[in-house]
Amino acid sequence: MTLTARQGSITLDTAAGPVSNALLFGYRLQRGTASNGQTSGDGLYPAPTLNVFPGETLIVHLENAMTGLTIRDYVDPTWPATGDDVPLLPPALRDSPYNNHVHGIHTSPQGGSDNVLIDIPAGSNDTYTYQIPRNHPQGLYWYHSHRHMLTNPQVYRGLVGMLVIGRADGGIPVVAQKNLPVRTMALQYNYVFNRAGGQSVLNNVYWPSMVSTLKKPAPAQLADGTYRPLLSPSNFLDSAKGTTYLTAWYAGPLSVNNNRGVYQYLPTNLQSFRSTDGRILLTAEPSSGTGTTVPFTPGQPLGAYTSFVDTSTMEPAVRRTLHIDGGFANELANEESPAAFAYQFNGNQFPYIPLLQPRLDTVEQWNFVNSNNDQHPIHIHVNDYQVVDYLDPVLVCAWGVCPSVRTTRTPLHRRWMRRATSSPPDVCPCARCSRTTSVRTSCTATASTMRTAA
Repeated sequence: MTLTARQGSITLDTAAGPVSNALLFGYRLQRGTASNGQTSGDGLYPAPTLNVFPGETLIVHLENAMTGLTIRDYVDPTWPATGDDVPLLPPALRDSPYNNHVHGIHTSPQGGSDNVLIDIPAGSNDTYTYQIPRNHPQGLYWYHSHRHMLTNPQVYRGLVGMLVIGRADGGIPVVAQKNLPVRTMALQYNYVFNRAGGQSVLNNVYWPSMVSTLKKPAPAQLADGTYRPLLSPSNFLDSAKGTTYLTAWYAGPLSVNNNRGVYQYLPTNLQSFRSTDGRILLTAEPSSGTGTTVPFTPGQPLGAYTSFVDTSTMEPAVRRTLHIDGGFANELANEESPAAFAYQFNGNQFPYIPLLQPRLDTVEQWNFVNSNNDQHPIHIHVNDYQVVDYLDPVLVCAWGVCPSVRTTRTPLHRRWMRRATSSPPDVCPCARCSRTTSVRTSCTATASTMRTAA
């Protein structure tokens, strides 16, 4: 099939009109069948759900039509060079590269397979070929753009879809035997500033943190609106007089407990979610007739294949410690730009990171120590892992062995994981103020006191 990415608009029940400034996939099906009988579609939000079975091959031709973009707050991630002026507002990206990643799939990360280091410039195209192993666990996965420095804004604006391997329920026998209906649902977060006032623009929620502010605001300036520059949505001045916006920029000193900027990541529409006319958006009503109830008890074997290996009782062949820190390590970037600050592992920034090479048939334990003021979800591609320990000296809490984690991020504040080589899960050692996490992985490394089995 072909997926084409371009700028477009989406329809939301919570907005008065079509919402602009989305990045959307269109598709053309060359081989296979479509559940709705349509072999093509355009401007889909979210992207079409793809369904392949273990042992099959998924071929995706990616076309990049993201040229001449007109999204004011779709930011160019390029850092201003040393000696160059730092703009008050970050410049917009007019032509955007991207690529694709099949999240959680046990397939090669090399060449034209699940290679997230491929760069597809605007106006170009490329082809990904994903060989799905015959023993791949069934279930619901997802695919999304993974172009470094642009992953978050591209996924947020719509370049994301669900990917089903076999059955979405994971192939649980009792579900098939009882003919229980299985439906998939994507919950896509979006922030449309002042939708109640008729605005219909998909906003960048991180915009306030990208404004160059050399002088911090006095406490009263945020409340009375006198602080300049405005830490407002990019289309704030298009609003009617009297329109307000929410900010939580903290005027005091940085500390692990000040939660500076928390509301800019939780905009007003998340605090109170309702349609513009007060309608209820979603309800679940029981249908007529008699349904089928299938009880499941905690710990009950489900009978479905899983690649999870419990590494908590295994002795790691290698133990590594990765310190998460950050700073202005790029000598070629202007340190007065907020974009020049970068996070690091052991003092190194991507792509200049030492290569870690766990050996097959071994278990490694990675201990993550977070010295930043931010929480950091972490995950590994291609391999599974297991969190085995978590310590937060700030909140004074510690947890033990966590269940296996695959392809979905574990909640922040979990113990480290172990991982087994040949499964791609997400490790989430989110820690503040020297929180530590342990993860174990097999066949590939994992992080933060996690274990990976190779």
